[in-house]
Amino acid sequence: MKEFLKKFEKWFARFSSLYIIIIILCLVKVDYYVYMPGNLTDVSSEITVLDSNKELNGEVSSVYVLSYTRPSLFTYLVAKNLKYAECVKMSAEQVISIDKKLDYAIGVFDSEQSFKNAELAAYSLEFGDSATDYYKQVTYIYSAYNWINSDKSYLSLVGKMITGIGDNKESYPTRSEVSSYLQSVPSNEAAKIYISKDGISIEEVNIKRTEYNDSLVYGITIMTSYLMTQESIVNVSNVYTQGPSGGAMQALYIYLMLEDEDLL
Repeated sequence: MKEFLKKFEKWFARFSSLYIIIIILCLVKVDYYVYMPGNLTDVSSEITVLDSNKELNGEVSSVYVLSYTRPSLFTYLVAKNLKYAECVKMSAEQVISIDKKLDYAIGVFDSEQSFKNAELAAYSLEFGDSATDYYKQVTYIYSAYNWINSDKSYLSLVGKMITGIGDNKESYPTRSEVSSYLQSVPSNEAAKIYISKDGISIEEVNIKRTEYNDSLVYGITIMTSYLMTQESIVNVSNVYTQGPSGGAMQALYIYLMLEDEDLL
């Protein structure tokens, strides 16, 4: 054992400078975006259409790419020497605006919306006008800035559905109704909105305008989306795909599974 330890010590000492260099390369961050090819994702590994034993004569897949924001110097140097990788210099504004916690929260919400919209798109293809029986339009908080003047943290607001505004707790206002209400509140007063993750547990949020870029703003962005009004026929697991293109393939897969004949 002593002989082994002595050999290991000599071997480690010989290459210790190399280890130190590698550690430094992995710790130092560079102001770049790095994009690399990913692979294919079989949609059936993410989505199960309940009560359907249908087997398709083929596979529906989506393509994903790998992206790194402010990668390590080691990752950047490797990517720089790969023909199929792309390195894009970040602007000073982009570097300053990085908020990984916010990016993660938005990413989770985007992923949830992707599957939800895919299911509703499939219903529209399969059931036509009667597809509206499965959902209703609602308004969500898509993002919030860390300088927001609110009694709730900005991260806790991301992805929450707005169930009500003002004194109406469960009106499920449209995007334009929310915007009109926010604009009508005096600049020195707090706007009152009600939010929920599941449409059942509702929280009150008070938010005031804050000066940003010479304007008085609330520091949130809102979007129109949908709320299921009937039990979902889709079970989602192993979430890898999101976005319009991934959602299109998910919608196609669900639609193919709902159809009586194999259209693939």
